[in-house]
Amino acid sequence: MAVLKRLCDDDTVVQNETNELIKEELNRRSQNTLQAFYRKSSKKAILIAFGLMFFQQLSGINAVIFYTNAIFTDANVELEPQYATILIGVIQVIATLGSTLVVDRVGRKILLMASFSLMALCTLSLGIFYAVKENNEESVDGKGWICLLALCLFIVAFSIGAGPLPWLCLSEIFASDIRAIAGSLTGTLNWTLAFAVTATYPPVREKIGPSACFIAFAVLSLIGTLFVKFVVPETKGISNAEIQKLLGDE
Repeated sequence: MAVLKRLCDDDTVVQNETNELIKEELNRRSQNTLQAFYRKSSKKAILIAFGLMFFQQLSGINAVIFYTNAIFTDANVELEPQYATILIGVIQVIATLGSTLVVDRVGRKILLMASFSLMALCTLSLGIFYAVKENNEESVDGKGWICLLALCLFIVAFSIGAGPLPWLCLSEIFASDIRAIAGSLTGTLNWTLAFAVTATYPPVREKIGPSACFIAFAVLSLIGTLFVKFVVPETKGISNAEIQKLLGDE
C-alpha cells in the first residue's frame, strides 16, 4: 500500500487498488481450499470423520446419559437412580483418563474396535434384558444388577474409545489446508446427530419399546466396529504427510 501511495496521489484510487488485491487473494485462497476438498485423501478423510461421528452418536450414548434414571427405574435396579447417575459419571471420568494413558501405546484403531465391540455387547445385553422383562416382568426381579453392569461397561467402553478418539482422529487425518473447514463441518454433524438421538429416543422408545431400541444400538455399534476395521487407518506415531499418503495422496 505504501508503494501505491508513492506512485499515486489519489487516496481513493490507492484504497480501491488495495481492496482489489485483497479480493483477488481471498478468491485465490478460496479456490485453492475448494480444490483441496476434491483430493482423494480429503474425500476419504471426510468419510472417516463423518463415519466415526455417526457411529459415536448412534451407539446410543446420549440416550444412556440423558435417560439413565429412567433406565434404572424401568429395570428395578436396587440403587437410588440419582446415585446410579453419579456412578455412571464417575466411571466415565476415570475411563476417559485411562484412555489418555494407553492410546499412544495401544493405538487408535484397536481401542476404537474394542470400544464399539464392547458397546455392542452391552446394548445387546440391555436389549435382551428388556425383552425378557416385557414378556415376563417377574422373571427379572432381583436381576437389576445386570442392567447396572451393562450400563457401567457401556460407559467404560465409550470413554476409552468411541468418545474421545474420533475427536483425536479429527485432528490427525485432515490436511492443514482443509482442517479448519472440515473440522467445523464434522463438529456440526456430531452435535446435530446428538440432538437428533436425544430428541427422538423417548418417542421411538415409546413406539417400539426399549428392547428394540437397545438392539438397534447394538447393531449400529457392530457396524461401527466393521467400519473402523476396514476404513479407518492407524494413525499412531506417523506424520500428517504419511497419513495423507495412506488416504490416497500420490
